[in-house]
Amino acid sequence: PAGRLRVQVGGGNVAARWRRETGSNSSAQLRVYYDSTHRDDPSFVDRLDTVDVDFQHRRPLDTVHDVVWGLNYRLTANRNEGRGLFALDPSLSRDHLVSGFVQDQVRLSDALRLTIGTKLEHNDFSGWEVQPSGRASVVLGPGHTLWGALSRAVRVPTRLERDISIDVTDPQRDPVGRLLGRRSFGSERLLAYEAGYRWQTLQALSVDTAAFHNRYDGLASLELGDPFFDARINRTVLPLQNHNLTEGEARGIETLLTYSPLPAVRFSGTYAYLDLTLRPLGADLNRGLFLDGATPRHQAGVRASLDLPHRIRFDAQLRHLSAIRRLPPVVSGEGLPGYRELDVRFAWDVWGQLELSIVGQNLLHARHAEFGRPQLRGDIERGVYGKAAWGF
Repeated sequence: PAGRLRVQVGGGNVAARWRRETGSNSSAQLRVYYDSTHRDDPSFVDRLDTVDVDFQHRRPLDTVHDVVWGLNYRLTANRNEGRGLFALDPSLSRDHLVSGFVQDQVRLSDALRLTIGTKLEHNDFSGWEVQPSGRASVVLGPGHTLWGALSRAVRVPTRLERDISIDVTDPQRDPVGRLLGRRSFGSERLLAYEAGYRWQTLQALSVDTAAFHNRYDGLASLELGDPFFDARINRTVLPLQNHNLTEGEARGIETLLTYSPLPAVRFSGTYAYLDLTLRPLGADLNRGLFLDGATPRHQAGVRASLDLPHRIRFDAQLRHLSAIRRLPPVVSGEGLPGYRELDVRFAWDVWGQLELSIVGQNLLHARHAEFGRPQLRGDIERGVYGKAAWGF
Protein backbone atom coordinates (compact mmCIF):
# COMPACT_ATOMS: atom_id res chain seq x y z
CA PRO A 1 0.00 0.00 0.00
CA ALA A 2 1.00 3.61 -0.51
CA GLY A 3 3.19 5.12 2.18
CA ARG A 4 4.81 1.88 3.32
CA LEU A 5 8.59 2.12 3.73
CA ARG A 6 10.70 -1.01 3.42
CA VAL A 7 14.21 -1.33 4.82
CA GLN A 8 16.46 -4.32 4.23
CA VAL A 9 19.43 -4.71 6.56
CA GLY A 10 21.93 -7.55 6.63
CA GLY A 11 25.49 -8.34 7.53
CA GLY A 12 27.90 -10.51 9.43
CA ASN A 13 31.32 -10.57 11.04
CA VAL A 14 34.09 -12.95 11.97
CA ALA A 15 36.96 -12.58 14.45
CA ALA A 16 40.10 -14.59 15.15
CA ARG A 17 42.58 -14.21 18.01
CA TRP A 18 45.99 -15.75 18.62
CA ARG A 19 47.75 -15.42 21.98
CA ARG A 20 51.10 -16.71 23.17
CA GLU A 21 52.90 -16.49 26.48
CA THR A 22 56.46 -15.43 25.62
CA GLY A 23 57.91 -15.57 29.13
CA SER A 24 57.21 -14.79 32.75
CA ASN A 25 54.55 -12.02 32.70
CA SER A 26 55.21 -11.54 28.95
CA SER A 27 52.66 -12.19 26.22
CA ALA A 28 51.84 -11.42 22.59
CA GLN A 29 48.40 -11.24 21.00
CA LEU A 30 47.19 -10.92 17.41
CA ARG A 31 43.55 -10.15 16.60
CA VAL A 32 41.97 -10.09 13.13
CA TYR A 33 38.40 -8.90 12.55
CA TYR A 34 36.19 -8.57 9.46
CA ASP A 35 32.71 -7.06 9.33
CA SER A 36 30.32 -6.54 6.43
CA THR A 37 26.97 -4.72 6.52
CA HIS A 38 24.42 -3.84 3.85
CA ARG A 39 21.46 -1.47 4.13
CA ASP A 40 18.81 -0.77 1.51
CA ASP A 41 16.18 1.83 2.42
CA PRO A 42 14.26 4.61 0.63
CA SER A 43 17.02 7.16 1.30
CA PHE A 44 20.13 5.27 0.18
CA VAL A 45 21.82 1.94 -0.46
CA ASP A 46 24.93 1.43 1.67
CA ARG A 47 27.54 -1.31 1.90
CA LEU A 48 30.39 -1.13 4.41
CA ASP A 49 33.29 -3.59 4.74
CA THR A 50 35.76 -3.26 7.60
CA VAL A 51 39.03 -5.13 8.14
CA ASP A 52 40.88 -4.61 11.43
CA VAL A 53 44.24 -6.14 12.43
CA ASP A 54 45.60 -5.51 15.92
CA PHE A 55 48.86 -6.71 17.56
CA GLN A 56 49.92 -6.16 21.19
CA HIS A 57 53.00 -7.24 23.11
CA ARG A 58 53.70 -6.93 26.83
CA ARG A 59 57.15 -7.37 28.32
CA PRO A 60 58.42 -6.33 31.75
CA LEU A 61 61.99 -5.06 31.31
CA ASP A 62 62.87 -5.41 34.99
CA THR A 63 61.22 -4.93 38.40
CA VAL A 64 60.70 -1.23 37.63
CA HIS A 65 59.45 -1.05 34.02
CA ASP A 66 56.49 -2.93 32.51
CA VAL A 67 56.20 -2.06 28.81
CA VAL A 68 53.20 -2.65 26.52
CA TRP A 69 53.29 -1.74 22.84
CA GLY A 70 51.12 -2.45 19.82
CA LEU A 71 50.26 -1.81 16.17
CA ASN A 72 46.91 -1.51 14.42
CA TYR A 73 45.70 -1.34 10.83
CA ARG A 74 42.13 -0.70 9.72
CA LEU A 75 40.60 -0.57 6.24
CA THR A 76 37.04 0.64 5.66
CA ALA A 77 35.51 0.29 2.18
CA ASN A 78 32.16 2.03 1.77
CA ARG A 79 29.80 2.42 -1.18
CA ASN A 80 26.80 4.69 -0.64
CA GLU A 81 24.35 5.49 -3.43
CA GLY A 82 21.78 8.15 -2.57
CA ARG A 83 18.18 8.25 -3.75
CA GLY A 84 17.50 11.97 -3.67
CA LEU A 85 17.16 12.43 0.09
CA PHE A 86 20.69 11.49 1.16
CA ALA A 87 23.97 11.39 -0.74
CA LEU A 88 27.73 11.09 -0.27
CA ASP A 89 30.14 12.42 -2.87
CA PRO A 90 32.06 10.42 -4.02
CA SER A 91 29.82 7.38 -3.59
CA LEU A 92 32.82 5.04 -3.18
CA SER A 93 35.47 5.49 -0.50
CA ARG A 94 38.38 3.39 0.80
CA ASP A 95 39.99 4.76 3.96
CA HIS A 96 43.04 3.52 5.84
CA LEU A 97 44.13 3.98 9.44
CA VAL A 98 47.53 2.94 10.80
CA SER A 99 48.48 3.45 14.44
CA GLY A 100 50.94 2.37 17.07
CA PHE A 101 51.25 2.89 20.81
CA VAL A 102 53.71 2.33 23.63
CA GLN A 103 53.11 2.52 27.37
CA ASP A 104 55.49 2.09 30.31
CA GLN A 105 54.26 1.43 33.84
CA VAL A 106 57.07 2.56 36.14
CA ARG A 107 57.24 1.43 39.77
CA LEU A 108 59.36 4.12 41.40
CA SER A 109 58.71 2.78 44.92
CA ASP A 110 56.13 0.74 46.83
CA ALA A 111 54.04 3.90 47.23
CA LEU A 112 54.67 5.73 43.94
CA ARG A 113 53.64 4.53 40.46
CA LEU A 114 53.98 6.34 37.11
CA THR A 115 52.41 5.43 33.76
CA ILE A 116 53.54 7.23 30.61
CA GLY A 117 52.83 6.54 26.97
CA THR A 118 51.68 7.83 23.63
CA LYS A 119 49.69 6.79 20.58
CA LEU A 120 50.77 7.78 17.07
CA GLU A 121 48.24 7.50 14.26
CA HIS A 122 47.82 8.33 10.59
CA ASN A 123 44.37 8.33 9.00
CA ASP A 124 42.94 9.47 5.67
CA PHE A 125 40.73 12.13 7.29
CA SER A 126 43.01 14.34 9.41
CA GLY A 127 46.49 12.94 8.72
CA TRP A 128 48.93 12.48 11.62
CA GLU A 129 47.65 12.50 15.20
CA VAL A 130 49.66 12.24 18.44
CA GLN A 131 47.95 11.37 21.72
CA PRO A 132 50.33 11.28 24.72
CA SER A 133 49.27 10.60 28.30
CA GLY A 134 50.76 10.43 31.78
CA ARG A 135 49.37 9.22 35.10
CA ALA A 136 50.86 9.10 38.61
CA SER A 137 49.54 7.64 41.86
CA VAL A 138 50.92 7.80 45.38
CA VAL A 139 49.85 5.90 48.49
CA LEU A 140 49.80 8.44 51.31
CA GLY A 141 49.10 5.86 53.99
CA PRO A 142 46.89 2.86 54.71
CA GLY A 143 43.63 3.45 52.86
CA HIS A 144 44.68 6.80 51.31
CA THR A 145 45.61 7.11 47.61
CA LEU A 146 46.14 10.29 45.57
CA TRP A 147 46.40 10.26 41.77
CA GLY A 148 46.67 12.68 38.86
CA ALA A 149 46.66 12.44 35.05
CA LEU A 150 47.32 14.54 31.97
CA SER A 151 46.31 13.35 28.51
CA ARG A 152 45.59 14.51 24.97
CA ALA A 153 42.86 12.91 22.85
CA VAL A 154 41.32 13.57 19.44
CA ARG A 155 38.08 12.73 17.67
CA VAL A 156 38.90 11.85 14.07
CA PRO A 157 36.39 13.12 11.45
CA THR A 158 34.02 10.68 9.79
CA ARG A 159 33.12 10.16 6.17
CA LEU A 160 29.81 11.92 6.82
CA GLU A 161 31.66 15.13 7.71
CA ARG A 162 33.95 14.85 4.72
CA ASP A 163 31.70 13.59 1.88
CA ILE A 164 28.07 14.49 2.66
CA SER A 165 26.16 16.31 -0.11
CA ILE A 166 22.47 17.04 0.58
CA ASP A 167 20.23 19.85 -0.67
CA VAL A 168 18.51 21.30 2.39
CA THR A 169 16.25 23.79 0.56
CA ASP A 170 13.88 23.45 -2.39
CA PRO A 171 16.12 22.18 -5.26
CA GLN A 172 13.85 23.89 -7.80
CA ARG A 173 14.65 27.35 -6.44
CA ASP A 174 17.73 29.46 -7.01
CA PRO A 175 19.91 29.63 -4.95
CA VAL A 176 19.97 26.17 -3.34
CA GLY A 177 21.20 25.55 0.19
CA ARG A 178 23.40 22.46 0.30
CA LEU A 179 24.99 20.66 3.25
CA LEU A 180 28.48 19.80 2.00
CA GLY A 181 31.35 17.87 3.46
CA ARG A 182 34.75 19.49 3.78
CA ARG A 183 38.00 17.62 3.15
CA SER A 184 40.01 20.09 5.22
CA PHE A 185 37.78 19.53 8.28
CA GLY A 186 40.19 18.54 11.06
CA SER A 187 40.01 16.53 14.25
CA GLU A 188 38.43 17.82 17.45
CA ARG A 189 41.09 18.03 20.19
CA LEU A 190 40.96 17.55 23.95
CA LEU A 191 43.56 18.30 26.65
CA ALA A 192 42.42 16.74 29.93
CA TYR A 193 43.68 17.40 33.47
CA GLU A 194 42.44 14.98 36.16
CA ALA A 195 43.08 14.43 39.85
CA GLY A 196 41.50 12.12 42.38
CA TYR A 197 41.59 10.85 45.93
CA ARG A 198 40.48 7.54 47.46
CA TRP A 199 39.83 7.00 51.13
CA GLN A 200 39.12 3.56 52.65
CA THR A 201 40.03 3.42 56.29
CA LEU A 202 37.09 1.13 57.09
CA GLN A 203 36.57 -2.14 55.26
CA ALA A 204 32.87 -1.36 54.86
CA LEU A 205 33.23 2.29 53.77
CA SER A 206 35.06 3.91 50.87
CA VAL A 207 34.97 7.32 49.20
CA ASP A 208 36.28 8.09 45.69
CA THR A 209 36.48 11.70 44.46
CA ALA A 210 37.78 12.93 41.11
CA ALA A 211 38.03 16.43 39.64
CA PHE A 212 38.72 17.32 36.01
CA HIS A 213 39.38 20.29 33.77
CA ASN A 214 39.09 19.71 30.03
CA ARG A 215 40.10 22.09 27.26
CA TYR A 216 38.54 21.63 23.80
CA ASP A 217 39.87 23.03 20.52
CA GLY A 218 38.65 22.71 16.95
CA LEU A 219 35.11 21.64 17.80
CA ALA A 220 32.71 21.34 14.87
CA SER A 221 30.53 24.29 13.89
CA LEU A 222 28.31 24.71 10.85
CA GLU A 223 29.33 27.71 8.74
CA LEU A 224 28.25 29.32 5.46
CA GLY A 225 30.81 28.81 2.70
CA ASP A 226 31.48 30.73 -0.51
CA PRO A 227 28.60 30.44 -3.06
CA PHE A 228 29.37 28.70 -6.36
CA PHE A 229 27.52 27.81 -9.57
CA ASP A 230 26.57 24.14 -10.12
CA ALA A 231 26.30 23.53 -13.87
CA ARG A 232 24.60 20.14 -13.32
CA ILE A 233 21.47 21.82 -11.97
CA ASN A 234 22.06 25.27 -13.49
CA ARG A 235 21.72 26.99 -10.11
CA THR A 236 23.81 28.82 -7.54
CA VAL A 237 24.66 26.77 -4.42
CA LEU A 238 25.00 28.23 -0.92
CA PRO A 239 27.18 25.66 0.87
CA LEU A 240 26.82 24.86 4.59
CA GLN A 241 30.01 23.20 5.82
CA ASN A 242 31.58 21.93 9.02
CA HIS A 243 34.47 24.04 10.30
CA ASN A 244 36.62 23.74 13.43
CA LEU A 245 35.57 27.11 14.83
CA THR A 246 34.41 26.36 18.37
CA GLU A 247 36.46 26.00 21.54
CA GLY A 248 35.52 25.44 25.15
CA GLU A 249 36.24 24.21 28.63
CA ALA A 250 34.60 21.74 31.00
CA ARG A 251 35.12 21.62 34.75
CA GLY A 252 33.61 19.19 37.17
CA ILE A 253 33.79 16.81 40.07
CA GLU A 254 32.51 13.27 40.63
CA THR A 255 32.12 11.46 43.95
CA LEU A 256 31.22 7.87 44.80
CA LEU A 257 30.52 6.68 48.35
CA THR A 258 29.96 2.99 49.10
CA TYR A 259 28.94 1.48 52.44
CA SER A 260 28.34 -2.20 53.23
CA PRO A 261 27.69 -2.70 56.95
CA LEU A 262 26.79 -6.36 56.36
CA PRO A 263 27.60 -8.77 53.51
CA ALA A 264 23.93 -8.77 52.50
CA VAL A 265 23.44 -4.99 52.70
CA ARG A 266 25.03 -2.49 50.31
CA PHE A 267 24.49 1.25 49.91
CA SER A 268 26.05 3.68 47.43
CA GLY A 269 25.71 7.37 46.70
CA THR A 270 26.92 9.34 43.69
CA TYR A 271 27.18 13.00 42.83
CA ALA A 272 28.47 14.71 39.69
CA TYR A 273 28.85 18.40 38.84
CA LEU A 274 29.60 19.67 35.34
CA ASP A 275 30.20 23.23 34.17
CA LEU A 276 30.63 23.39 30.38
CA THR A 277 31.49 26.62 28.55
CA LEU A 278 31.63 26.82 24.73
CA ARG A 279 32.88 29.76 22.66
CA PRO A 280 31.96 29.87 18.94
CA LEU A 281 34.50 31.74 16.82
CA GLY A 282 32.24 31.67 13.75
CA ALA A 283 28.54 31.92 12.90
CA ASP A 284 27.78 28.51 14.49
CA LEU A 285 24.63 28.03 12.37
CA ASN A 286 23.81 24.69 14.05
CA ARG A 287 23.78 26.33 17.53
CA GLY A 288 26.55 24.11 18.88
CA LEU A 289 26.90 26.75 21.58
CA PHE A 290 23.66 25.42 23.08
CA LEU A 291 25.39 22.12 23.89
CA ASP A 292 26.84 23.76 26.99
CA GLY A 293 23.35 23.68 28.50
CA ALA A 294 22.22 20.29 27.16
CA THR A 295 23.73 18.34 30.07
CA PRO A 296 22.42 18.74 33.65
CA ARG A 297 24.91 20.54 35.88
CA HIS A 298 23.98 18.40 38.90
CA GLN A 299 23.34 14.64 38.94
CA ALA A 300 22.91 12.67 42.16
CA GLY A 301 21.77 9.20 43.07
CA VAL A 302 21.34 6.81 45.98
CA ARG A 303 21.20 3.03 45.56
CA ALA A 304 20.38 0.29 48.06
CA SER A 305 20.81 -3.47 47.53
CA LEU A 306 19.58 -6.13 49.98
CA ASP A 307 20.00 -9.91 49.85
CA LEU A 308 16.85 -11.27 51.52
CA PRO A 309 16.05 -14.81 52.66
CA HIS A 310 14.97 -17.49 50.17
CA ARG A 311 17.34 -16.16 47.46
CA ILE A 312 15.39 -12.93 47.00
CA ARG A 313 17.19 -9.67 46.15
CA PHE A 314 15.85 -6.13 46.39
CA ASP A 315 17.35 -3.10 44.62
CA ALA A 316 16.17 0.50 44.76
CA GLN A 317 17.65 3.57 43.10
CA LEU A 318 16.64 7.19 43.58
CA ARG A 319 18.12 9.62 41.06
CA HIS A 320 17.97 13.38 40.63
CA LEU A 321 18.95 15.47 37.61
CA SER A 322 18.90 19.26 37.51
CA ALA A 323 17.36 21.22 34.67
CA ILE A 324 18.61 21.19 31.07
CA ARG A 325 19.02 24.86 30.26
CA ARG A 326 18.85 24.73 26.45
CA LEU A 327 19.04 22.31 23.51
CA PRO A 328 20.55 22.84 20.01
CA PRO A 329 17.34 21.75 18.17
CA VAL A 330 15.26 24.38 20.03
CA VAL A 331 15.86 27.75 18.34
CA SER A 332 14.31 29.76 21.19
CA GLY A 333 16.80 28.37 23.71
CA GLU A 334 14.09 26.65 25.72
CA GLY A 335 15.26 23.88 28.05
CA LEU A 336 13.69 21.19 30.22
CA PRO A 337 12.96 21.11 33.94
CA GLY A 338 14.88 18.78 36.21
CA TYR A 339 13.30 15.65 37.64
CA ARG A 340 13.59 13.07 40.41
CA GLU A 341 12.67 9.41 39.90
CA LEU A 342 12.71 6.05 41.70
CA ASP A 343 13.36 2.56 40.27
CA VAL A 344 12.89 -0.68 42.24
CA ARG A 345 13.54 -4.35 41.47
CA PHE A 346 12.63 -7.62 43.20
CA ALA A 347 14.44 -10.72 41.92
CA TRP A 348 14.06 -14.35 42.91
CA ASP A 349 16.81 -16.83 42.10
CA VAL A 350 14.60 -19.89 41.60
CA TRP A 351 17.68 -22.02 41.02
CA GLY A 352 21.09 -21.59 39.48
CA GLN A 353 19.93 -21.03 35.91
CA LEU A 354 16.52 -19.35 36.35
CA GLU A 355 15.83 -15.87 37.76
CA LEU A 356 12.41 -14.23 37.95
CA SER A 357 12.13 -10.49 38.58
CA ILE A 358 9.65 -7.62 38.62
CA VAL A 359 10.84 -4.08 37.94
CA GLY A 360 9.20 -0.72 38.47
CA GLN A 361 10.63 2.34 36.68
CA ASN A 362 9.98 6.07 37.12
CA LEU A 363 7.60 5.42 40.00
CA LEU A 364 7.41 8.95 41.43
CA HIS A 365 5.65 10.55 38.44
CA ALA A 366 3.26 9.37 35.76
CA ARG A 367 5.51 10.85 33.04
CA HIS A 368 8.39 13.26 32.47
CA ALA A 369 10.33 14.64 29.49
CA GLU A 370 14.09 14.16 29.06
CA PHE A 371 14.98 15.38 25.54
CA GLY A 372 13.69 16.55 22.15
CA ARG A 373 11.93 19.52 20.57
CA PRO A 374 8.62 20.56 22.14
CA GLN A 375 6.54 19.55 19.08
CA LEU A 376 8.26 16.14 18.76
CA ARG A 377 8.91 15.44 22.42
CA GLY A 378 7.75 12.12 23.87
CA ASP A 379 7.48 11.73 27.63
CA ILE A 380 9.05 8.86 29.56
CA GLU A 381 6.19 7.11 31.33
CA ARG A 382 5.98 5.13 34.57
CA GLY A 383 6.39 1.45 33.85
CA VAL A 384 6.23 -1.97 35.50
CA TYR A 385 7.34 -5.21 33.85
CA GLY A 386 8.28 -8.79 34.70
CA LYS A 387 11.29 -10.68 33.44
CA ALA A 388 12.45 -14.29 33.31
CA ALA A 389 16.15 -14.93 32.69
CA TRP A 390 17.62 -18.36 31.94
CA GLY A 391 21.40 -18.76 31.97
CA PHE A 392 23.50 -21.60 30.71
